[in-house]
Amino acid sequence: MFSRLTSNVPVCVSELQEVSEHAQTQCKAEKQRRKELEVKVASLEEELMDLRTERKNLEKNLAERKRKAVTERQRAEEEMDEIRKSYEEELGKVRSLLKKTRTSTDQAAAEQVKGLILQQTGLFLSVNLSHSYPCLMFHAVAWAQLWVSSVVSDHEQTAWEVELGR
Repeated sequence: MFSRLTSNVPVCVSELQEVSEHAQTQCKAEKQRRKELEVKVASLEEELMDLRTERKNLEKNLAERKRKAVTERQRAEEEMDEIRKSYEEELGKVRSLLKKTRTSTDQAAAEQVKGLILQQTGLFLSVNLSHSYPCLMFHAVAWAQLWVSSVVSDHEQTAWEVELGR
């Protein structure tokens, strides 16, 4: 039995050597793979830290841009309000000027009409009625005064009355 065992010993030794070599090769491969994975993990951790830093910077930039946008929007709204107020004031001034211009144009036209009416009435009365029909002259003047009072305002009527000698 011993001889059988001794004859099997070289075979067992060679098998053990093969198993040992295979285990050593596998161990070296596992160590190499472990080193590669550690390098990869370190690289990924560094990339993750870079990404976190970049995210923080982007969040800060976003918050700053939002603040600037809000400030800019408020400034723009205030500027628009100022422009709107200025526009309204200018529009009010222009409307007032337009009213004044219309009023003065209307007054000037009324004055021209008054002048023409007085001139025509005065010429007519002085030429046709003054010598021959004094009674008709009184009625013509009264009619002119009534007509003028219906056409012109109270303030202007007073001026007519003064001009007609009332």
